[in-house]
Amino acid sequence: MIPPFCHCISCRIHPSAGLSPAVDNAESDSILGEAYMKSGNLASAEKNILASSLVLGDWSRTWNLLGIIRQRKEISQKPKNVS
Repeated sequence: MIPPFCHCISCRIHPSAGLSPAVDNAESDSILGEAYMKSGNLASAEKNILASSLVLGDWSRTWNLLGIIRQRKEISQKPKNVS
């Protein structure tokens, strides 16, 4: 028996197969974009998430990730206080 947390991880890492090549590619772009975001590469993250939004425009996950990326970009561009 697979522990519940392993099952969730495998569902999240692998896009659902069989819908269409365009949807599969868009899901892959979304997953790759999230990985870039988590590693701090916000430019590549935004590029991949925007690519996925062309096919998955009604997928709320896409817009949530773009919002997080935008927020992190704004935070990283704020001047730091120098004491």
